[in-house]
Parts: sequence; structure tokens; C-alpha cells
Amino acid sequence: MLNGIARWLCGWLAVAVCGVAAVAQSGLPARPINLTCVAPAAAAVGFTLEKTIVSAETRGAAAASRDNGVLYRGIALPAFHQHYVYLQDNALKVDSRFGHGSATLDVDIALPEGSALTEGVDSELYIIDPQGQAWQLKQEPLTAGGAATLLSETGCFDPADPSIPAPGLIEYSPSAPLWSDNAAKRRWIAMPDWQTSGTQISILPDGDFDFPNGTVLVKEFRLGNTIVETRLFVRDLTGDWTGYSYEWNAEQTDATLLSTTKTITINGQEWTYPAPAECLVCHGAAANRSLGLETAQLNHAITYSATGISANQLTTLVSIGLIDPSIGDVSLLYALPFYDDVGAPVDERARGYLHSNCSNCHRPGGLGVGPMNFLYQLDGSAIGSNDVDPWRGNLGVPGAKILLRGAPELSVISLRMKALDFTRMPLIGSAIIDVQGTTLIDDWIESGLGFGIGDADGDNKADDLDNCSAVANSTQIDADGDGYGNACDPDLNNDNIVNFLDLALFSNVFLTNDAVADFNGDGVVNFVDLSILAGFIFMAPGPSGLNP
Repeated sequence: MLNGIARWLCGWLAVAVCGVAAVAQSGLPARPINLTCVAPAAAAVGFTLEKTIVSAETRGAAAASRDNGVLYRGIALPAFHQHYVYLQDNALKVDSRFGHGSATLDVDIALPEGSALTEGVDSELYIIDPQGQAWQLKQEPLTAGGAATLLSETGCFDPADPSIPAPGLIEYSPSAPLWSDNAAKRRWIAMPDWQTSGTQISILPDGDFDFPNGTVLVKEFRLGNTIVETRLFVRDLTGDWTGYSYEWNAEQTDATLLSTTKTITINGQEWTYPAPAECLVCHGAAANRSLGLETAQLNHAITYSATGISANQLTTLVSIGLIDPSIGDVSLLYALPFYDDVGAPVDERARGYLHSNCSNCHRPGGLGVGPMNFLYQLDGSAIGSNDVDPWRGNLGVPGAKILLRGAPELSVISLRMKALDFTRMPLIGSAIIDVQGTTLIDDWIESGLGFGIGDADGDNKADDLDNCSAVANSTQIDADGDGYGNACDPDLNNDNIVNFLDLALFSNVFLTNDAVADFNGDGVVNFVDLSILAGFIFMAPGPSGLNP
């Protein structure tokens, strides 16, 4: 992880000092013209109060001042998401400092005099009037504005075949993608104002992409050969982001815009389409809304469908004018490794997974509960997880921590990823366990790497957790259970010295499958094991981080 941090810092130093763009092949010959896939006008929004019943706890938590207002986290009021909502002079106010702007807005809705505001256990907002009656605040889109009803009418795809992107779209692919219940995905960027040469993506100090107003981000989901869903994530001309979900028909000829969440079964698997408000739960303001679009995620080559050319995505975006050349030499910028790149350190691959799948909420200002900060730039000691008690229970596992090095079975991070009930993480957007992802995270936790402790023998096991810290033994086999791995433990009589007594015991089990004397773990005691014993003659077993 430290090497990755160093590369990340060096890259941004190059931006500040050198300001020199990398000279490399571009995947696209020129900046494509996008005149069709444009951000729809935002739908006008109204608000209503609906009489309801709330629990005594919700009623008792009613608040009536700015100081004890609510940072909204529900889904019924997407316009308020991650904004601070409070009552002042019997008027409902929304402070958008957590969003893209900084203004305080008044909501045009009449409230009974003397009302109080509270947050329910469902994270929704409720008004309690002086008579004790509860009213839920709800958002109702009006008819004006909004996206096209059919995907073929959005301008983002070929009207005759909405599986074919419009010519103005630019494909991209993150190296550490979000898990989406086995779905294969295609992704595109549709930038606004292509005839205005100065329209660019801004790169924030952490490498995140900040898109201009009018941008449309497009993602297609497939299960097997079936296109299931296409989503548009739109930044309108006011700077607000809105998600639109399109459900494909059985004939695979078009897709229809949905207004609410919906769950269906496709190819034997349940698939849930998100409601527009749910998009902003994951695409939070703290993560700058767009996910997966940052220098570390796109700093690798893809083959562009439009040209058949394989080229680095950042280099391509610079060459066509989407990113300013002051980004510098992309080879100096950090690149998140692919999950299955076994040549990359396990801690860097795992931290990339947490960054992609968890840091949108678990970061400063995010909606995640607890001390965790899963941004990949941080050293392991700064992610707020190691040997820390969980904030919301141990899931019935005594002694569990948020993360306990060497013990995924006692790490809530691992346990929540494998849960399929209300304790699951992520809370929404997934209902199937990511086997590859959970295995990667478990391997990382078992390794203990990324927390400032070395791996002297290079076997992906931190020295303090390695039962043979000077001999590579990724399997960590310790057949006699003495804290020394077989690979460094020819001390068969456990007297802490390897001598002729051990050689005599070894000769008794030669050419058998004795587990204790099988030092290299190949299933048979043979001359290879004898050579290992000879290498330790008159020496102590080990060293071992578990039995020093």
C-alpha cells in the first residue's frame, strides 16, 4: 500500500511541478460530437404532507430548531438527499451545503403553527403538529421536465437499436468495478456543449472527476446475454444529479423509464431496479456523485470499440481535449489494480475493492456509520478499522472487531459482506454474495498486510502473523500446532533444536505421508523434506511471528 501511496503522490507532484502530458497513443482520433445525448430538464418538484402514524420513539425525538435538525438520509425526498433540513420560524428550510451549492432554501409548504421536525427509524422526515398528529413529508415530481419515457427516445442510443450507443458517447471502464450481482456492464460518458472547445472534466486534488453541468453518464447491465437495465445519471444545468432507470423488454427492442423501485426474476436471478431517489444513496455528495470516474480507476488501457485501438483511458481523454494536459505523465499516477491481478499486492487489490464498493459512504462526510474511511489513498493504520469495536453490534460473533488482522471470521467487514439479511453491506444495490470479492477481502485480512508490518519472505503474510517469517509458506501449514509452520519446523521432537534425534524420527516416517515431517506440504516425506531438515541442522526452528 505504501508503494501505491508513493506513486499517487508522485503523480500529483508531477501535475504541480511539471505540468507535462504523457505522449502516448490515443484510443480515439478526435473529440466526438455529442448533439443528441443531452441532460433532460429537471422535473419540477412539489412537496406534500401525508397523515401517518409514527412510533413513540419517533414522536419523542421531534426537534424544532436548526441545532437539532436532520441530515437527510432517506429516499422519499431525493431533492433533500444529504442536505441539512430544519425548522425555523415555523418554516421548513434546507441547507444545501452538503450538496453542490451553498444556499439555504425555503420549502414552499404550509405547516401547522408550533410544528416539530423529527427523523423516523426509516430515515424519513416527519412533522409532528401541536395536537400530536404525525405527517410524513413527501416529494412529488410534477409533469414538466424529466427524461424520455423510452430509452430509444433519449438520444443516447440508436433509436432503431437502443443497445447501440450514439456516436457522441465515450466508453470507459474502471479497473476496480462495483459489484452488481453478476451483471456485466458497459459504460459511457456523454459530455455537454461539444461545440464549445473549453468544455472539460475538472480533476479534483484526490483524482476524482468533476463533470460540467449537462453531463450524462450511461451504464448498461447484462445478465448473460440479456440486457436487463440501462441507467442514466444526469447532472442537469443547475448542477443537481438525478438517476433514471430503464427496464428492458423481453424482446430486447427497447427499455422503459421506471418511476419506482421494482424487482423481477431474470434467468433465475432476482434483479432490482432502483427508484430515482435510491441512486443518490450510493452516489453521495461526499463522493462527488459520480463513482468509478477518477484517475486511479481509469489509468489503464482499454480497446475502444469505435476504433479497435487499445490505449490508456487517461491519455485518450487528454488527447481529445476532455482533460487538461497538466494532469502530467499518467505513468506517474496511481492506478488501482484489477482484482484478479495476482501480481499486484493483495492489500492494494483489497483496498481497491473497498474503495470502489464501500468508500462512497465510508469516507469523511459520507453516510456510512462508524469510524471507517476506505479511500484507497490512506495507509491501513488510517482507515479506522483495525482492532476497533464495531459500532452497530458484533453480529453475534463474540470478540468481533471491524477488522481483526489475521482473522476474517472475527472481522465485521467480512461478515457483513457475506450476510443476506438486514445486516448486509452494501445496504442496497446487491442481494448476491460476491464470491471473488469476499475471498479477496478475506485473503487480505488473513495476510495482515497494509498496516506497516513487513513481509520478509514475500508470501503475502505479515511477519507478525507468519508462522515461518523467514521462509515463504503461503499455506501456513503447522501440523503439530506448535506455532512454527512445517516449512521451518524440522524439530520433530519439539526440543527447540534440530539435531540427530530429529533425523532419527524423520527416518522412521521416510516415504510415508506423515503430516508433521512433510515440510514442503507435497503429501509425501521424501528427499526434498530431508534437504529442508539438513538446512536446519543444529539450529532452532523458525523464526515465527506466532511463536517467537
